[in-house]
Amino acid sequence: MDSDAELNVSDVTQTFALEGLGDSFNAIGYYENGRLEARVAWNRRDRFLQTAVGFGGEPTFVQPFSQIDARFSFAMAPNFSVFAEGVNLANERTEKVGRFDNQILLLEETGPRYSVGVRMEF
Repeated sequence: MDSDAELNVSDVTQTFALEGLGDSFNAIGYYENGRLEARVAWNRRDRFLQTAVGFGGEPTFVQPFSQIDARFSFAMAPNFSVFAEGVNLANERTEKVGRFDNQILLLEETGPRYSVGVRMEF
């Protein structure tokens, strides 16, 4: 999806803007051999307008961010496997700003998240 529409941050009377529209890039590597599966994904999203009229009538922008995720699994039997996965391995943070980049509204650092488990199919 593409658009030339932009929010003019100096015009406080502008009411139309395309929220959530921004460039994103993804690269995924996947390996499967017999009982072993591995997947690594890199996702990037450029700056985008989250809402044109947010707190105090101000716009909210989400700054560019990237994320790396990985998952590995091993099939112990045809219907039983074990896995390990990690989300946000590079510990990226989410930053939301207002009309200006130094007007920080939210800085969220969730940290990486890991999980291990088993999967059964029947």
